[in-house]
Amino acid sequence: MIQALSEEFEVVYIEKMVQGYQIIQCHTGGGNDYYTMIHFVKEDHVKKLLPLFFTLKENTVYEDYKGCFTKEGSLYVVFYKRQGIPLTELLSRNLLTLDQKILIGKHILEKVLLWQLPDFLIDQMLSVEYILTEGEDVRFHYEWYIFYEEQPGMTVINKRIAILLRNLFSEELERQVSPKLTELTKSLEQNIPKDFFAIYEAYSSLCDVMPKEAEAYIPGVQRLKMKMAHFFQKGLEVAKIIIFLAVYVMGIWLLEKEGQEVKGQEEPGVIFERIGTLEIK
Repeated sequence: MIQALSEEFEVVYIEKMVQGYQIIQCHTGGGNDYYTMIHFVKEDHVKKLLPLFFTLKENTVYEDYKGCFTKEGSLYVVFYKRQGIPLTELLSRNLLTLDQKILIGKHILEKVLLWQLPDFLIDQMLSVEYILTEGEDVRFHYEWYIFYEEQPGMTVINKRIAILLRNLFSEELERQVSPKLTELTKSLEQNIPKDFFAIYEAYSSLCDVMPKEAEAYIPGVQRLKMKMAHFFQKGLEVAKIIIFLAVYVMGIWLLEKEGQEVKGQEEPGVIFERIGTLEIK
């Protein structure tokens, strides 16, 4: 049990110490609320990070952050543990449409912008392996594998978002279906955006253009083939319904015809000509 932040955290699992810090999974209230703690033990880490995380508790819009505390010279940083499907899994299985990927990218940038996060936190969260999805909602988990000692600036953030876009739209960038997407990715890699809001504005304008660019990219013959295939598929479904109805009607007609034939037939019966000595005429 760890008592801190007006809570009593029950430890569920502690990962191995790596590079002077470890991940602790815990919960409170009988398992109603789950948390991820990052436990820093190196003195230089504690000195650099304590002011950053201590200031972060004044950020009331950042809903994932529970707080931080120190104990015996160590620093504990506490985040709410969120549930969702890893974005990497959806991308590796190719389960997302272009519209869904565009929306996910927009929700990621919106959350970071609205939460008014410091640069060192943005750099960690925008790694694709730390992003979760739950329906249309985007969430983050904080089981970080590497923690940067120096606080990054916009140069690092621009490169981080460029990597995120290359993961999110790998197929579209490879096929060069969207000049706007290619242009934005290159500008990020060249460190052109000066702040996060500029990145968000550029991406927002891209959201309306990219689907049209992707549709225009499809060659005319291929587009015609797709439409013909769609029409054929629809026609096949209609044909199946017609054949089913025809067979059904034919079956009813045959049953009725057979019934009429049976009804029209007379049974020959047995003819009696004599009962005893009495002759029947």
